[in-house]
Amino acid sequence: MRILFVLSLLLDFIPTSAQHCVEVTNPSAVQRHEVIELDGRLLPDTPLVVRDAFGIACPWQLTHDGKLLLYASVRPLGQAVYTIQHGQSQPMQHYVTGRYYPERSDDISFENDRAGFRIYGPETQRRGEQSFGIDLWVKRSSEPVLDSLYKWDISDHVSYHLDHGSGMDAYGVGPTLGCGTPALMVADSICYPWCYESYQILDHGPLRFTVQLDFPQVVIRGMSVREHRVLSLDRGSNFCKVTVWYDGIDSPLCLTAGFAMRTADTSSVMLGDHYIHYADPTVDASRHNSQIYVGLVFPDKVDVICTRAFPEPVGINYGHGLGIVAGYTGYKYTYYIGMAWSDFDVRSWQEWHVRVEQFLNARQSPLTWQIKKAG
Repeated sequence: MRILFVLSLLLDFIPTSAQHCVEVTNPSAVQRHEVIELDGRLLPDTPLVVRDAFGIACPWQLTHDGKLLLYASVRPLGQAVYTIQHGQSQPMQHYVTGRYYPERSDDISFENDRAGFRIYGPETQRRGEQSFGIDLWVKRSSEPVLDSLYKWDISDHVSYHLDHGSGMDAYGVGPTLGCGTPALMVADSICYPWCYESYQILDHGPLRFTVQLDFPQVVIRGMSVREHRVLSLDRGSNFCKVTVWYDGIDSPLCLTAGFAMRTADTSSVMLGDHYIHYADPTVDASRHNSQIYVGLVFPDKVDVICTRAFPEPVGINYGHGLGIVAGYTGYKYTYYIGMAWSDFDVRSWQEWHVRVEQFLNARQSPLTWQIKKAG
């Protein structure tokens, strides 16, 4: 029996006609660690075994839209090679996870090994609570923590708004865009979206979590408009991809995405041609004594990047940092929400600035790949 087991392990390493080599090339002069998307139609049928240059099995994921995901590490201007073949893979570690939380007012929360995001649901809206925007979770660990935070808060009465060793929700949303929420504009006025109406989880790890949210129909400038939003978070990334589109826009409007700025710090903001980022002082700056670094990255067209103050402060909120697209007619638009915490993986605003710029550069100079079939 032992001989058969050892033989089965050895067979995984023997090249077969179904084996493929994937060559991943880094065109940039910085080290890259990120999830790449391969065309699943070019590869063997699942289940698969993916191995790195040492022959060690790597996690992979087949997405809802037919992409095969790998997590690639590639040296500056270098190349990495992975092999893929049909075979029974071992259980894989999940680096991203998320779910619907009916026990907490229909929240949808998801996380990876760096960051966490929360979307408020229909029950929150039924209560009349003004929580328009995307909320954030900060983490002290690369391990999943959200289920524990919810359990402690709901069952054990240990508030998830305080850090008990694994993370917390120290970010304020209230009547703002929170962190990165999209919205339509009429003139200079933001038409704040309410909470989602329905959802569908499209991908659930181990390398990517994707959820689609559909929002209630609203009337904006005489048009019956309905928002659709897809959010996607990958292993190892501080940035969540957002694709938004609208039904029912008959005449152009402005589209914006923004984050809240606080009265406790109105100066720690940086504007670039394709990004805006900020050092948020948390909901209780004097007692938390940490910063939540937030940002928006717009790899494609964006017409205006700016900050706008409210006429008067609203609680702890001073105004918004915004990216604005003019002449918007409802088409799919993609941008990225970024976040990190000074008590975990990004220690300063200066370090966050470097990470934002490197992320933008990576989107503009993506890793490339080539599949070769081994005979």
